[in-house]
Amino acid sequence: MAKGQLRAEVDSSTQSLKVIVRDSITGALVRQGRASQQDGTEDDPIDWSKGLNAAISEVGDVKATDAISMVGQEQSWKNFEHLRKKQ
Repeated sequence: MAKGQLRAEVDSSTQSLKVIVRDSITGALVRQGRASQQDGTEDDPIDWSKGLNAAISEVGDVKATDAISMVGQEQSWKNFEHLRKKQ
C-alpha cells in the first residue's frame, strides 16, 4: 500500500484490547489483533501493557502505519500515566 494509506486503531475495553489496521482511503480491514483482559473493571497497568503488546504482536508491524488512534475507558489513561512514571 502507498505511504499514508494505513491507520491503526486501538480499542481498550474491560473485556479485551483490540488493535485493528485499516486502509485509510477505503476503510477496509487489513489485519487485526486481540488480547483478553482480566475480569473486572480495573487492570494492573503492567498486565494492560502486556495485553497491548500481545495484540500488537498479532497485528504485526504497526510502525508501517501512518496514524494510530486509541479509544478506551478512563483506566487506559491511568495505565499510561503509571507506565510513564516507571521510566
